[in-house]
This record gives sequence, structure tokens and C-alpha cells, in this order.
Amino acid sequence: MGILDVSAALLHKAAGLGILVAPFTQASFGAESGYLGWVEDHNYIRALHGASAVSWDPDLAQKAQNWANNLNTGLSVYLLKSDHYKIWPPSGENIEWGYSKCQAAGQSFGAGVMLDANSVYNQHCAVVSWYSEYLKWQGIGDWRDVDHISNFTAMVWKGIDVIGCAQGGNYYVCEYGSVNCKTKGVTYGGQNCFAAKPSHLANFNKPGCKGTLCVAPSNEAGAEQTTFSWILLALLGLALLACFSYLSGCFRRSTLKGRGLAQDSDSDDYDDLSTRRDQYASSPSLLQPPQQLVPLVAAPIPLLYEPVIEMLPVAPLQPVSIVR
Repeated sequence: MGILDVSAALLHKAAGLGILVAPFTQASFGAESGYLGWVEDHNYIRALHGASAVSWDPDLAQKAQNWANNLNTGLSVYLLKSDHYKIWPPSGENIEWGYSKCQAAGQSFGAGVMLDANSVYNQHCAVVSWYSEYLKWQGIGDWRDVDHISNFTAMVWKGIDVIGCAQGGNYYVCEYGSVNCKTKGVTYGGQNCFAAKPSHLANFNKPGCKGTLCVAPSNEAGAEQTTFSWILLALLGLALLACFSYLSGCFRRSTLKGRGLAQDSDSDDYDDLSTRRDQYASSPSLLQPPQQLVPLVAAPIPLLYEPVIEMLPVAPLQPVSIVR
């Protein structure tokens, strides 16, 4: 028997004795069945949202089983929730119904696809169905302003530390509570239960939830947004670099021209160069740079030859004697 088998056996025995239990291995999704599957599936999702791991609670599991049976036998209206905050032990509650193919399978939630698109409807599908409500929020804005995501928020509620789930026919029920809510004979589990911040009852006292106190967005979604932000910053940096290069080229052009004129004025060989240039400006001369022949696409080329030509000493034209 392997280590994982021994762990599972010990967990099963502890759960039968009414002891709060938690898996010894790192949470994964869809790898286990039964109560261990419920715990690991939830802890896998809770880890994505910065919530601590939960343990299995037999009292909550029995409460979930009772309500699942009521729904399955038709004693309760379809998907009607129980009076879960007042029935001991008080807790938040999720209900799902389905059979055949899992409609929520194949969806990506930032952490990847949790269930293959061809998955059948089972307890893992129920969990994915509840979690699919996250797509309505995706960490944008205040989750309290988004309607119909209470199944998702119950799963990742930071105030809970135990769960209990069950199946009755095609109905799936999970209860979300805390070891701090086991006092009997008090309303909502007592002050230590409902009045905590965050409350130990899932989805209880939502107005008291500020920021990520009760519910946080997915860490995976945050990572994707961070990566996207870095890409935008990189593109912005490249654009700024291109602008800087262009402005630097313009500055260099003016600097080179300025240096050429200064050198001309200080050099014995280039005295009165500007006067000479003006003198020949009105007459055709081969010494003038053929700017009219430079194509438009070669506009930067004058940067290479203009200063050089301007600094060339220009000898005065001498009369030519023709000997016949």
C-alpha cells in the first residue's frame, strides 16, 4: 500500500469517527471521489483565490445529505435552499442538479480547463458549475455588485474552515461553515461565529466585506493581467525609445551643422566661407551639392555630406588663357 493509499485510509477512518480531517497531500482537481474529492476540489479552487484550505466536517456532511435527500424525494422545491443559517450547524449552502453530460466542463478559468469537455455530470461537475460563476466577475470591480455569484463566493469565502457535501440522486449539496460555529442553542452560531471578520458563515454579512477581506480574485487571473501589463509597458517603452531616437537624430543634425560653421569661422583655410557660398549661390556651380537630385526617401543623406562639402576650401575662379 502506497503513502497516498495509507493517507486516504486514515482519512476515511477519521471521518467515520467524527473527527475533522484534511488531506495530507497537495490539493488537485478531479483526482479523488467521495468526501476526499469534495475537499480537494474545493481546496484547489480556494488556493487560486488566496483562501486557506478547508477540512471535512461530518456534521455538515450529514446536514448536506439530509437536504439532498429532501430535494431528491420531492419533499422540497427544486433547488430550494434550506434554512441553512439556522439549522445546526449553521453554514452557507450550495445546491446543484444535473445528470448526463457536464455543461460547465471544458471552460477555462485562468488556471486552465479543470474538466475535459466530454466529462459526465458528477460531484466534480457540480463544483465546476458553482465556480463558473466567477466568470461573471473575474476580479473586475467589487464582487458585491455582481449578481448571482453566491455559489462561487461560498466556495472561496475566507472565513470558513470546514465543509460537508453530499449527493442525493441528481442533487448535490455542500455546506460551508467553521469549527467556531458549533455552539448549540444560539442564533447563527453565536457572536464568535457570525460576527467575525470575515464571518465564519459563508456569504454572511457581505456589507462588512472590504476589499479582499472575504473574497479575492484569482491569483492566476492576476498573473495574466500582470503579464499583459508588462507587455503594454514594453510596447510603450519601445515607442518612447523610437521617439527619443528621432529627437536625438534631429539634435545631432543641428549640432553637426553648428560645429561645421564654428570650425569654418575659426579655420585659416575656411575664412569667409559663408561669403563665398553666398557669392556662388546665384551662379551655377559644380561645387554646390546636388540636393535637387537626392530622392525624398534619402532625406537623411545630407547629414553625411552637407557638412563635408561646406567645409571644403573653395578656390577662386582663375581666368583661363587660350593659346591659339
